[in-house]
Amino acid sequence: MADEDVSIRIEIRQGNEEGKAVYSQNFNVHTDKTGVCNLTLNLSADIDWSTNNYYLITIINQTVCSSPKITSVPYALYAGQAASLDGIITAKQLVGTWKNTYNDPKEGEESFIFNADGTGYQIWLNKEEIKIAFTWSLNRAGILAVIDAENKTNVYYTIVVDENKIIIGGDSRRGDTLIRQR
Repeated sequence: MADEDVSIRIEIRQGNEEGKAVYSQNFNVHTDKTGVCNLTLNLSADIDWSTNNYYLITIINQTVCSSPKITSVPYALYAGQAASLDGIITAKQLVGTWKNTYNDPKEGEESFIFNADGTGYQIWLNKEEIKIAFTWSLNRAGILAVIDAENKTNVYYTIVVDENKIIIGGDSRRGDTLIRQR
């Protein structure tokens, strides 16, 4: 089915391969030279994934091509509650000014300001103050994405030590400890 128009129907069926369709969506797409196409599913939040087995039915040009059982990683089932786990910081807790405890005297002091609206600043204070604006988001697992003015994204893990101390690490960080400033 390379480089041709195809009709694709995706169904999610409950219980077994022949079960009730709790979701369906039709697509009319054109495949590339290798027979590949991309689909984006508009899934409803009404499907309760925790209560039953579900099967993904793929129908191409009215022929059922596959019907695998949808499985999950155990952590994914628990991710919705991850914000309440010990050691995971929430966005509300992150808002404020944090000073890096690892400061190289040659480089000066570094602080971060995280605003509630998802904006913030990284501030370097050496002979002069350098203020770098950024936007940020934090997922329920405590993974922090910081996007600077040049649209470069840095991804960090965060670990709460106590209400006034976090560890931030990853990408360009070596596991720095940040202290909340009052």
